[in-house]
Amino acid sequence: MNIKQLEYFIALAEELHFGRAAERLGMAQPPLSRQIKQIEDDLGALLFNRGRNAITMTQAGERLYARGTAMLAEFNHIKLEVRRIGQGAEGRLRVGFVGSATYGILPTVLKSFRKAYPQGEPVTDPDEQRAVAPQPDPARN
Repeated sequence: MNIKQLEYFIALAEELHFGRAAERLGMAQPPLSRQIKQIEDDLGALLFNRGRNAITMTQAGERLYARGTAMLAEFNHIKLEVRRIGQGAEGRLRVGFVGSATYGILPTVLKSFRKAYPQGEPVTDPDEQRAVAPQPDPARN
């Protein structure tokens, strides 16, 4: 079962009607029926009791719905997090500085960063200045 199939299952579980679920998903009813049947075959469990006038979820269907909705919500949250990091709206900013900057420009820069990127995480490390400080040229000595 893949994410798309999980979305199909959740739509049907919430609508409990193939026609309405298919409409909600923007697809025809026969392909939705085939997808649900394929999910049931893959899992080896009947997820819905199909009656003449209505369908209901089986115990297996109820379990898949409970776990699947949580899983789908987490998946969507992960996509949002990654998108925000990719756009620079979330993540970590590593700042190296010299000790005297703590009394000068650094507090102002960090305040501006926090205001512009409330989800960002500034990490300050006074030892980072060693990594970017110019090193003496041994050829000049």
